[in-house]
Amino acid sequence: MSLDLPVISQPYQDSMPFFDIRQYLVNGWVSAGTHTFAVRPYGNALDLMLRVRGDNATSSAIAEGIPISPAYAVRFQGHYSETGESVWISMSGVGRLVVSGLGNGPIPGEISAIIRMPMRK
Repeated sequence: MSLDLPVISQPYQDSMPFFDIRQYLVNGWVSAGTHTFAVRPYGNALDLMLRVRGDNATSSAIAEGIPISPAYAVRFQGHYSETGESVWISMSGVGRLVVSGLGNGPIPGEISAIIRMPMRK
């Protein structure tokens, strides 16, 4: 698979790299660090790693148009640092990532998750 995304620096660059997708963050969401919003194709699966902050968020939509996306809409749990509770996060087949249950923003604190899902071909 050929992608035009920056590769995140890691010890084994040629072995299944994570790709930086911070450029797809929208609505005031920001990555918690330089290596904290990334995807990795892994055979027929897709790994998503996220740690994002919504202190200045204007919407619950975190990202739009991520070019590597699941085969169908996937809903998974993430962690909300402000309260220590779980939150629901959805990723659509067109690369839209949305957190639910926290209102529209601002959403102070950090949301984090690591998930493996089926990848769209």
